[in-house]
Amino acid sequence: MKNEILEELWQAKDAVAKEYGYDIDNLVKGLREKEKFEKNRVINLNTKHIRGTKDISKKEVDKLSNKIAEANQNHRAVLAA
Repeated sequence: MKNEILEELWQAKDAVAKEYGYDIDNLVKGLREKEKFEKNRVINLNTKHIRGTKDISKKEVDKLSNKIAEANQNHRAVLAA
């Protein structure tokens, strides 16, 4: 069963990822550039905590990044099928 909303969301996510070369650092740089022209901040790294979150180590961030990359690969495989 197809979910058109999810497919559209995944397409938008993939387009943004492709625009920035699938590189999170490039994405942040791009958002900071766009932020210069926006009234509100796009990224606020001054916030130490977001409600419901905890500090996580670089190792945990890398682990989560790998899980996201794996999920993206699985999603592309589903779309290709």
